[in-house]
Amino acid sequence: MISTSESSSSTRAVWLLVLSTAATLLVPSVARADDPPPPAEVQVIAPHRDVGEVTVRREDTRDVPGTFGDPTRIAEVLPGVVPTASGLQAYFVRGAPPTSTGTFIDGVPVPVLYHVGFGPSVVHPGLLDHVDFYQGAPPAQYGRYVGGVLGATTLAPADHAHGEANLRLFDAGALGEAPLGDGKGSALVAARYGYPGLILPLFTSDTSLSYWDYQARATWNIGDRDRIGAFVFGSYDRLSQLVTPSSGPAYSQQELEDQFHRVDVRWDRSLGSKSSLRVGVTLGRDIVGNDAATAVDDIVRLRADLDTRLSPDVRLRAGADTQLDGLRPGPAPEGAAPSIAPLVPSRDTVMWGAHADVAWRINPRVEITPGLRADIYDARPVSGSPGSTTPTTTPVLEPRLAARVRLADGLTSVSTFGISHQLLGTPAQYPSTSPYIQPGLQEGMMSSVQASQGIEIALPASFSASVTGFLHDYSGLPDITWQCTSSAQNGCVTPTVDGRAYGLEVLLRRSFAERFNLWISYTLSRSTRLARPFDAPASSSPTMNILSEYDRTHVVSVITSYDFGHEWRAGIRVFAYSGRPYTPVVGTAWTVPYDTARLPGFFRLDARIEKAWMLGEHDRIAVVLEGINVTLNKEAVDVSCRQPPGTVLQPGQSNPCSVDMLGPITIPSIGVEATFR
Repeated sequence: MISTSESSSSTRAVWLLVLSTAATLLVPSVARADDPPPPAEVQVIAPHRDVGEVTVRREDTRDVPGTFGDPTRIAEVLPGVVPTASGLQAYFVRGAPPTSTGTFIDGVPVPVLYHVGFGPSVVHPGLLDHVDFYQGAPPAQYGRYVGGVLGATTLAPADHAHGEANLRLFDAGALGEAPLGDGKGSALVAARYGYPGLILPLFTSDTSLSYWDYQARATWNIGDRDRIGAFVFGSYDRLSQLVTPSSGPAYSQQELEDQFHRVDVRWDRSLGSKSSLRVGVTLGRDIVGNDAATAVDDIVRLRADLDTRLSPDVRLRAGADTQLDGLRPGPAPEGAAPSIAPLVPSRDTVMWGAHADVAWRINPRVEITPGLRADIYDARPVSGSPGSTTPTTTPVLEPRLAARVRLADGLTSVSTFGISHQLLGTPAQYPSTSPYIQPGLQEGMMSSVQASQGIEIALPASFSASVTGFLHDYSGLPDITWQCTSSAQNGCVTPTVDGRAYGLEVLLRRSFAERFNLWISYTLSRSTRLARPFDAPASSSPTMNILSEYDRTHVVSVITSYDFGHEWRAGIRVFAYSGRPYTPVVGTAWTVPYDTARLPGFFRLDARIEKAWMLGEHDRIAVVLEGINVTLNKEAVDVSCRQPPGTVLQPGQSNPCSVDMLGPITIPSIGVEATFR
């Protein structure tokens, strides 16, 4: 939650990118006499890695500690990602709040990609081919999110029967797929049920969680060019914590209960060896909430996407979609106080969008990808609902530009720029989120201006490194850490905020396919936002530039594993970050400026040992011993600063503060995994 004046910052960001791109484009045009002649043929550009993209395949993460073999779990350790709390699905990406980072499965937007509390992905890992991650300025096909994008792509239907199954201390899952009609079609089913609540009491008596997910897919080939298919999937998560008040009995507090369901029907048509078209219809429902309130979002979406190579050097991607969202407050949870306001206003929204970008390899050294996205947001509050306002229709244009320039052998410049918009909607739920949200909070439009400049370096022994600087400006973001006080004239500090995030990301890695691999990710960043003093009139403009409540200056992750041979492999992961800011309190008033103190930092250690046996050419069975947070560390997620009854504070003396700890959330596992064909 972060950005200041958008116009001036946008102008600076645009000029920085233009100058950077122009400079790098000119470098390869100055040829030396001893330069080798250009190759006779130009390599086909697709499939290839998009500029600014990090791609992780399932086989790359099978042995990474803490991922349980799921490529989606690697997102937590990528540069630029700041978790709200370790193990939760909610994280900030370059300062954008959790609901501003888009997550997709086969182009279908979903609220999350993995379960809460170090859980696995919301689809079976045997169904996943790879995951693409953009920290900022994603391709034009990804719209309606002002943060990063995490997209999972499933495997193509198989022409042979195969399956996977696993049984662990905390969950069990299985997947099976078989061809139909002499290979004309295929059918797949998969499911998982998590029961970590059975083992968590061994380590923490006040935290419980559970989850499940399901997937079913059917496809059928109509001739040589056409395929129709249906993909049905969904997920459920629940996290509760036992609260022991100073007086009265202890009670279980539901921190979050989220679920989503999707039905996606698609038609794929081959337009030749270099082109394809997909038309799809998606129906969905999202439910998010906690003990205080819930929200329901019903979704209908129609889309069409074209991918074609106009020449060996030029690839065009274009498409259009329309989406209807019916957002409503959900039924009040059992036992919720009747005075609690709805989590969201009732609203119907229709969004129309079109996009196109061109990946153009100008010469063997230079590739640029200009793109443009256009959207129209038509929001219609439901008459008579709390917090309703007048209907709004908002058109937006979002230019995108990315450039990859090979400056020298093993040295590449990567530049990205983009503008994005998003309609405010359902807030993310996680520990310390205030449930007392006024109905009008989630109305309005967010925007971001994103720019980054990086260098990628190929190193000896299969190592590679990248260093990226970024600057993201935001406006109109929901401040999900906003604070209220009865002494404030305006009720709350700032329900929506402008802000800025900037920093440096470093990634050193060696391929996970190597016998010895190493991954070191480090993010040095600063997130700030504007705020108004708590005693200022509600009509006044924010005047203070303060740290965002989820600013974490340092985030580091180190992963290493080794193949000992004879199907033995072991690895460890160390994950650590500094604490987030909070505001001390004197009496009943916050100290100004805000967010001058910090919670304690956090680190954890994950470990994995695996022994596998090959049963024939394709079948495999493995016994895995894996643990997340084996050091049993608790994490500081919030703070309470209260003046003890009967005490007198000295002038300027802050109230004593008690830190609210989560966990320790830990998941030990002894499991058996099997694949067969």
